[in-house]
Amino acid sequence: MEMNCLNYQQYYHKKGGFTLIELVSALAIAAVLCICIAAIFMSAFNMEMVIERDSEMFSESYFLMEYIGNEIRKSENIISTSEFILPSGKGEYLPFVLYLQEKNTKQIVAYAIHNDKCYRYSYRSKEKQIPYKILKWDISDSNLIAEHVRLAENCNFNSSSKIIHLSFQLKDLEIIETDYYIYGE
Repeated sequence: MEMNCLNYQQYYHKKGGFTLIELVSALAIAAVLCICIAAIFMSAFNMEMVIERDSEMFSESYFLMEYIGNEIRKSENIISTSEFILPSGKGEYLPFVLYLQEKNTKQIVAYAIHNDKCYRYSYRSKEKQIPYKILKWDISDSNLIAEHVRLAENCNFNSSSKIIHLSFQLKDLEIIETDYYIYGE
């Protein structure tokens, strides 16, 4: 009987296999490692999507600031929105209206924020005087300038100091703001 036992032990040690407990343990460790690696990749992918969305919002908002700034520089006159009858139901207007001269046509431009989008509304006129009481704006002559923006509370136009303070809040992000100083009116 002693010989059978030695032969069995010799045979077992020569085979060199793994026990069931060792296999199950190795599979469990491998599964935990795979889950951790997958979680890292998913987190990196989600972070990339958030960064891409935020980057797009920032670039749109800076485009909006630059676009409005260019029109402010080109304008002949800047007037407070309180002096105009603006179309209702088009959102919250920026506190100024621009008066632009293009060849034989005068153009009055107003900006409004509606549903987190900034629109540019214009009215073309051949009159010599500024038509303060515009009863019919050509809404078909409106452009979507930027998305994902809201008008911040401290956006204002001070006609006596000739300063326009623009302030926009990006959707779920920070506030960007700038001042435009008006010279030579």
